[in-house]
Amino acid sequence: MLVRRVLQRASRRCLLSTTAAEDAMTRHAADASPVVARPMMMNDSWVAPTAVVEGDVFLADEANVWYHAVIRGDPQKVHVGNLSNVQERALLETVDELDSGFPAEVRLGDYVSVGAGSVLRSCTVGDNVSIGIGCVVQEGAVIEDFVKLEAGSVVEQDTYVPSGEKWAGNPAAFVDKLDEDDQQAIIDEAKHYCVRAAELNLQYVPLPEGP
Repeated sequence: MLVRRVLQRASRRCLLSTTAAEDAMTRHAADASPVVARPMMMNDSWVAPTAVVEGDVFLADEANVWYHAVIRGDPQKVHVGNLSNVQERALLETVDELDSGFPAEVRLGDYVSVGAGSVLRSCTVGDNVSIGIGCVVQEGAVIEDFVKLEAGSVVEQDTYVPSGEKWAGNPAAFVDKLDEDDQQAIIDEAKHYCVRAAELNLQYVPLPEGP
């Protein structure tokens, strides 16, 4: 995968065991009140030293959480997909329940970029989505695959955003269709953060001993 190729080129392939990964996250996260569920992060995921990840949170392969971001897996679950990133000062949180009766968790698909300072609350985001800086996605919203939210967009409660569209504004509304270049740019953005996270990870993961 992408992170592994980066680490191989650096001749520093550093895969953590599940226990080591949990220890690494605990060292870098701020002290938090005890919770029943604990975060689970895959070996290739990365959490910045000043980020907070607590509760029932799952970080899939090569997911990355940046400085001062907060992911709260209480009272409901938070799932961050493969090669997805949660950028600086972003907040992912959940409510107790939705009026629709659907699960009130936050679920991000693969290749999702959550812009700095954005707030996502009990919403569902598909694959290949770019959420711009300072966006708000309110509870019950559903964003399909290949969507771009311009910076500062506010997706209101229970809003449905169809696949292949660009939305903007407060409240957010349809602006344009995404062409193939737009869609590729979304994927490239997620890959960029993934590569950068792999490079930074070398600063915090001890290298294996031996010849």
